[in-house]
Amino acid sequence: MEALGRPATLVFPPYRKGRWLGSSAGHRAIGVVYQPGREAGNYVPTVMGLRYDALLWLEQTVALRPLHHERAPSEPEFETEPTGF
Repeated sequence: MEALGRPATLVFPPYRKGRWLGSSAGHRAIGVVYQPGREAGNYVPTVMGLRYDALLWLEQTVALRPLHHERAPSEPEFETEPTGF
């Protein structure tokens, strides 16, 4: 996708069989820890038109800063892998 030059919301049409919305491409997974030696494993196959209804385009972003610091938890956190419970 070419740069748009300004922030934009791209809402996808009902027909999503075109070259960009209908083809499979590598999509960077969200929430992965960056490790340069394992970067290839951070991409999953995705068909954009099947996964999303719209896309937000931002030319430039910055890292988020916390609004406040939280205290350390008073109880240990339980490991949730692989069940989520």
